[in-house]
Amino acid sequence: MELTIDETRRLATIRDCSAVPEGLRIRLVGIDDRDSATALTGAAVRVSRENLSHLKEGEFFDADLLGLEVITSEGRTLGTLTEVVETGANDVYVVAGEGGEILVPAVAHAIVAIDFEARRVTVVAEALEYPDAPKPPRELGKTPVPRNR
Repeated sequence: MELTIDETRRLATIRDCSAVPEGLRIRLVGIDDRDSATALTGAAVRVSRENLSHLKEGEFFDADLLGLEVITSEGRTLGTLTEVVETGANDVYVVAGEGGEILVPAVAHAIVAIDFEARRVTVVAEALEYPDAPKPPRELGKTPVPRNR
């Protein structure tokens, strides 16, 4: 495992790891007291993929989604998946396309398929539309502005 603090990189070995409500509790070899552990607060942690646990069929890491093409079930290209945002209720996939960013809820009724071989995520277009959402403003100069006289 590699730790990065203020541009300084350091290799570390995990002694043990356990799940806690806030995430993970990791004990490192050579970090034996609270002061040493506190000095690592805010460190970026990188673990090589071969050191991660093996995934079950149908499981994947969020990083595996980055760069996949996103299309609708009708075949319309929406863009490229650029980020996975954890919201608490469900993840949200950020898709960058010609029309800007699209937020796709990572829920069963919105995601049809994730095909890693084809490098594609297929979504239901209707799940991305919100009938009560305000319409975006029209471009200035294209539509006359109503005036009271």
